[in-house]
Amino acid sequence: MTSFTSTICLALVSTTALSQAAIELPSFFSDGMVLQQQGQAKIWGWLDGSGEVTVTFGGKSESAKTNSEGRWEVSFEGLTASAEGRELTISDGTDSKVIKDVLVGEVWIASGQSNMEWVISRTDNAEDVVAASEDPLLRIYLSGNVAKAEPQIDFAGTGPRLLPRAQGI
Repeated sequence: MTSFTSTICLALVSTTALSQAAIELPSFFSDGMVLQQQGQAKIWGWLDGSGEVTVTFGGKSESAKTNSEGRWEVSFEGLTASAEGRELTISDGTDSKVIKDVLVGEVWIASGQSNMEWVISRTDNAEDVVAASEDPLLRIYLSGNVAKAEPQIDFAGTGPRLLPRAQGI
């Protein structure tokens, strides 16, 4: 085999290995997120192709294999509330994703009222309201308006983000 042919074969094998390793996550699994305390805290995503994923958080690890669509899911049971931001690592042995500053606490979903889109910066005495509401442990994820009859496993939005005075939310 010529050295040119060997180089091409090596490049093709390397490219194939790299393309099969991509871990994809829903947009709301990102830096600053909060995992639900006590019950089940589910983490899910997709791999390009089949494989096994290991998710590590707070000294615990959970693993799952992909289904026929490349989707995987793990659950952490009984996490206790913590104000300490920690890293959550997702790895398939080739690729890995690290989500930083993850808290454990209460996760609330609020929807259905048009006034929920009203930003604090438009209220009377907005500066005083924002100053009084600063809480470094409060995180918010603002999703787009999604009207679907079936449960969604991913949807666009912004955040999670802290609610500092500068945000003016």
